[in-house]
This record gives sequence, structure tokens and C-alpha cells, in this order.
Amino acid sequence: MFTFGIRHNLTHIVMVMGLAGLITFLVLLIRELDVPFGDVLGTDATAFTRYFRT
Repeated sequence: MFTFGIRHNLTHIVMVMGLAGLITFLVLLIRELDVPFGDVLGTDATAFTRYFRT
């Protein structure tokens, strides 16, 4: 963030917080997409087994 040459501290802090939030969101999104039947935001497999049951 220092490479942008921002002179105001508040603008710099907002940009750093936004970048940190974006990185955190992307890491959590990758984890949740990697484990769709996980604990936190996961779902169970009943809808899939009901739909694909022959």
C-alpha cells in the first residue's frame, strides 16, 4: 500500500483495512467452497440424495 504514495493517514488506513478484509473473505470463500459439507456454513447431503435417488 505504500507504493501508491498516499499522503493522508486515514485514506491509507481505509485502504489497508479494505485489502485485509478482501483477503480474509477470499480465504474463507476458498475454504467453504473446498468443503461444501463442512461445519460452519455447510449443508447436509439429504437434498442431493433425495434428488439423485433412483
